[in-house]
Amino acid sequence: MAEYDALAVARGVAMDLGDGWEAQPGYWSNGEDARITGPNGAGLHLRLVDAWKASGERLEISGSLDRELSDRLPYNEKSSFKITVTPDKAPARIAGDIRRRLLPDYLPTLAFARARKAEHDRAEQEKGERLDGLAANLPDAKRGGLERGSVLFGGGLYGNGTVRGEVKESYDGGTEWMVRVQNREDALALAAFLSKLARKA
Repeated sequence: MAEYDALAVARGVAMDLGDGWEAQPGYWSNGEDARITGPNGAGLHLRLVDAWKASGERLEISGSLDRELSDRLPYNEKSSFKITVTPDKAPARIAGDIRRRLLPDYLPTLAFARARKAEHDRAEQEKGERLDGLAANLPDAKRGGLERGSVLFGGGLYGNGTVRGEVKESYDGGTEWMVRVQNREDALALAAFLSKLARKA
């Protein structure tokens, strides 16, 4: 087929989709793909595919979730949606196909993933504030561990502090402590404190 201008098609499609939809250049430099961004983080990719098939080229329109959003979906939940149309179809008709065949599946999944990510981000922020609170009350403490998900104190388990270790949140909402002390007196003091704490509980 003649040289294809996917961006021009995307502009026409975006105009027909309405407010909040906007055409953007694609990822390639050959004019055979384009993007359309939409409300609430929606994103569509238009590209020519399947030129080698007997049916000839098709215009594929896909809506997908980025890694951060797809990670928030249940296991094996579909995170990419696509349809194909003939490349020479009028933009208004392509927009109609998108409304009928793509958006009813894609947009609810996108909204669900965004809500789950917002919930996850709030939980992580609250967790970070709790860990910062612990760090403020421990000797020589700083955030560390995998993705800064724990507090290292006294230089960490292998540091030089007389009392040193690591504390992190457990999955049940409690905290897990790993503590090392230098001498028998400190070990006995720690045992006494833990015994007192257990009786208090």
